Amino acid sequence: EEEESTSRMSSIPTLTLGNSSNLTPRKPGHSVAEEEEIVMSTLRRLLAAIDTGDYATYCELSDTEMTAFEPEGHGALIEGLTFHKFYFDNYLNTAGPGNSTICSPRFQLLSDIHALVTYTRVGQRVGQDGIPRERATNETRIFSKTGANGQWICLHFHRSAYN
Repeated sequence: EEEESTSRMSSIPTLTLGNSSNLTPRKPGHSVAEEEEIVMSTLRRLLAAIDTGDYATYCELSDTEMTAFEPEGHGALIEGLTFHKFYFDNYLNTAGPGNSTICSPRFQLLSDIHALVTYTRVGQRVGQDGIPRERATNETRIFSKTGANGQWICLHFHRSAYN
């Protein structure tokens, strides 16, 4: 059985991360730089939807079966959007709008339809006491060009605990 498993594994293509322009041949259409701008724009829209409690836009930019590792899950793999809807319904709409700044982003186009973005997200929100508060997390998001009309959507994210 071990030999069978090894032979199956050897047929799985591997990617070497680094220079994303060498990972996949480019088809006619968008350049790597153009795809990066589209994905980063999608990421900015997704974070703005979170910051403003816009669940409809969040759903538009997220796969319905999105997975996540995040502090609120206490180590469990979160699957789907229901877990996140709780926060839109019970926190984001009562805490007031926030703002996210993407710091030190790194973009990698993994294939013609998959991209990886890592960054530090600095969030700002004014508390109910009127005092501004900031917090930072490190995030990794995987996007796929499988949304409606071939748009980029988030398939998975991993977020560190707040600093």
